[in-house]
Amino acid sequence: IGHSNYYFTHSENEMSVTNDTQFEVELFGVKIFSINSKSIEKYENDKLVFFKSNTLQNDKKKYVNLNILI
Repeated sequence: IGHSNYYFTHSENEMSVTNDTQFEVELFGVKIFSINSKSIEKYENDKLVFFKSNTLQNDKKKYVNLNILI
């Protein structure tokens, strides 16, 4: 069906989480659901400061680009 992989990197006061997701569901040879997504989250001092995501879900583009000012 697919995968969803998470990767974590740490330094003193920072952490990053990246995600790669790909799924495709077929029923009797017909695609009924698909998703392809990549995202990154960044944290400083345990607080979210950045999030970016690009997703193609059932041929529809979706995105988030969030920067949080502390």
